[in-house]
Amino acid sequence: MSAGLSDTPDGSLARAAFDLAQADPARAVELAGPAIRDARRRADPLDLSVAQQALGLALRSLEQPRESTVALRRAVRTAEDAGLTHQAGQSRMSLAVSLLYLGRHGQSLRQLDLAAAELTGIELAQLDVQRGIVLWLLGRPAAAAERVPAALSRLRAAGESRWEARGLNVLGLTGVELGRYGEADDAFRRAEQQFAALGQLADAAGNRHNRGWCAGLLGDIPAALRHLEEAERQFAALHLPLVELRLDRARLLLDAGLAREALVTADRLAAELSARGERSAYADALLVAAEAALAAGDHVRAATLARQAAGLYDRQHRTGKLALATHLAVRARWAAGERGRRLLRAASAVADDLRAEGLLAPAGQALLLAGRLARELGDGPEARDLLGRVARGRHRGPASGRSQAWYAEAMLRLDRGDRRGAFAALGAGFRVLDAYGAGLGALELRAHVSSYAADLVAAGRTLAVGTGRAEQVLRWSELGRGLALRLPRVRPPDDPELATALAGLRRLAAQPDSAARRRQEEELRDRVRRRALRVEGRSGERPWSLPDAAGLERALGGAALVSLVVVGGTVHAVVVAGRRRVLRAVGPAAPVDWEAGFLGMWTRRALQPGSATRGATALAEALRSAERLDGLLFGPLADLIGDRDLVVVPPAPLAVLPWSLLPVAADRTVSLAPSLASWYAATVRPARPGPTVLVAGPDLEHAEAEVRALAAGAPNAIVLTGVDAGSAAVLAAMDGAGIAHLAAHGDVRADSPLFSALRLADGPLMAYDLGRLDRPPELVVLSACDSAAAGGPGEELLGLPVAMLHSGVRTVIASVAKVPDAVAPEVMTRLHAAMADGAPPQHALARTVRELRDAPPLLRAAAAAFVAVGGTPA
Repeated sequence: MSAGLSDTPDGSLARAAFDLAQADPARAVELAGPAIRDARRRADPLDLSVAQQALGLALRSLEQPRESTVALRRAVRTAEDAGLTHQAGQSRMSLAVSLLYLGRHGQSLRQLDLAAAELTGIELAQLDVQRGIVLWLLGRPAAAAERVPAALSRLRAAGESRWEARGLNVLGLTGVELGRYGEADDAFRRAEQQFAALGQLADAAGNRHNRGWCAGLLGDIPAALRHLEEAERQFAALHLPLVELRLDRARLLLDAGLAREALVTADRLAAELSARGERSAYADALLVAAEAALAAGDHVRAATLARQAAGLYDRQHRTGKLALATHLAVRARWAAGERGRRLLRAASAVADDLRAEGLLAPAGQALLLAGRLARELGDGPEARDLLGRVARGRHRGPASGRSQAWYAEAMLRLDRGDRRGAFAALGAGFRVLDAYGAGLGALELRAHVSSYAADLVAAGRTLAVGTGRAEQVLRWSELGRGLALRLPRVRPPDDPELATALAGLRRLAAQPDSAARRRQEEELRDRVRRRALRVEGRSGERPWSLPDAAGLERALGGAALVSLVVVGGTVHAVVVAGRRRVLRAVGPAAPVDWEAGFLGMWTRRALQPGSATRGATALAEALRSAERLDGLLFGPLADLIGDRDLVVVPPAPLAVLPWSLLPVAADRTVSLAPSLASWYAATVRPARPGPTVLVAGPDLEHAEAEVRALAAGAPNAIVLTGVDAGSAAVLAAMDGAGIAHLAAHGDVRADSPLFSALRLADGPLMAYDLGRLDRPPELVVLSACDSAAAGGPGEELLGLPVAMLHSGVRTVIASVAKVPDAVAPEVMTRLHAAMADGAPPQHALARTVRELRDAPPLLRAAAAAFVAVGGTPA
């Protein structure tokens, strides 16, 4: 955010430099030198002081606060020595802000007090505005806002347009901190317009920056990105430093769920600011880095960075910022597992400190944490008091704050024995998040909503299991998974800049590895993220809902649904078979996780190059793990599922297993779905017939032979091989296809799942590319990569298959382990032959696995590594 700090007296050559101090600070520095020499030559102390003040303001805009302070002290001294009281007061107002940037907060406030004795009339209203800026920078928004409205009225009546615009800026800054976001955005917009009309382009750009900051806090990431990019363009045109913009971009990455990227950005900025001695901004960068470390799960580092920032804020007397840093340290202790009275006292105390500073949103977070602690410790009266204070915020503020307020209300109702009311409150919290998610178009942003939903999900599932009702558990199981797919797809508008950045990444992929290439790749990835996150959703769009009993029975067509969810360390299953819906406790989650880990490990080993004996041994171990896992998960459900085909909605850790190896899949089809709602929407959607597209990527010895063999069974197929299999040609062919078969190496990026990619002739085809498809294929087969899933926040899965489902693909067949190029063609030939006989993709895959059950170990493991995810067409 930008404070928009400037002062503008009237007059001569020195004042011309002054007028440029904010509009073009680099040019103002150039003019200030001659203006100072000219004023000295003419022995004009007023012009000399004004020129020194202009130099100080310009240097501050160029992020040279030490040099700025020196110049402004000279301006004050020159005016005082000449008895120019008015000019001394004006210079002190400017000096106060530069001192603040150096962390000398006591001196800053002292300069404002001295200026108050030197100024009169309308200048005192100007001083109130400047004091508001200083108090806001000190993290005291309530005190900052106290005098600004009255000062604005006086400035408007006096025709002081520049100072009125600055006052509007302060009103916006304090409004954001006090949670008055609509008022804040309106104030920033009006300030931007006034500054632009006055030619104060730097301040106009600063207010555009502030609008981005405000939008980000509201959760409107696409609007925030648009504002910040426009502000960055304006800052660059004026040759202004980008420290605050970079800090806010790091905060925005954090809000978008890109915690590690935010941490890298904040770390780099903190190092630069420390080297330059900018202690105030350095403390702010440490605080952002601490927040990012906490979001990334590095609780120890988060606590360390928060304590460092708190120490700096304490020495700088920035009480509001100190409260924020202390709050972050408390959150890190909670996340690391600390509990008890000591943490409860710390959380309660910091909540009071934050509220006293007018920082209502973080105060609510601290109160909620304290209320949960008091509840765990059995302190009913204190828990009710703390949670009640949080619950009062459920009808105002950002979606994250309102959802946590509804969670607090649910806990209060539950403690009163009102189970139905608790469910209603949790549902209201989810409706807040659904409305928020509807405004987001980007897959990453939608997935990040799950981080806000975690407490609601946990509480809802626990309550649901307690009712013993299958319908309730199924509903709350759904609400916690597949959030990125809960809303209908939003196709982004054509974006030449995004396309250019993606093309740049493809070109770089062909270059030898080097530090320069890695830097360029990171810059291009940042551009891709910026553009992709700007896609807006459709506010008011309703999420896909659970089907009614009759609709689900028709969609299952005789199959059984098994929805698995972990609650309180126990795996529970809801089985829907015909008209029956049954809830059953399956067993402890720990053994399931243990066997799932072994099954994945042995399957990967069975597919590694090496001796046939070693592969056979690994496959035998995988089959033993699969049998044990099958007994844990499906043994208790055998009487419910009978011999029906299965649609399984698994928890995220189980989504990337070779399900075909489980005995339950031996004589039936097992289909996987990220969520029941998305599966149902894809299953009942009318079919869109289209051509078959067969693509062979580079560096795979058998890929071209594979697609040529498949083309023999599909005479009208579009075949792309060699140099013809570039990203543009492949995307064009996939648009409107019925089946897209891609035999290409995959690169899975667990750190940035949507940069997971398939290697094509001209470089990687990334998950980000898929959003550009107008009519995605019905079925995508990924025959030569292990990208069936990648990491994501909470229970979300991101990566190529989920990006494809999000883009509108009905079904994706992909492998959970790297399948050797030599055996993939045999599996794929059988799969396509089964589909040519009329079998739906899931049934065709099951038939292929059965046909290869007695094949050599490598081929059998290769077939079992493939899973079918998504809808199940009839």
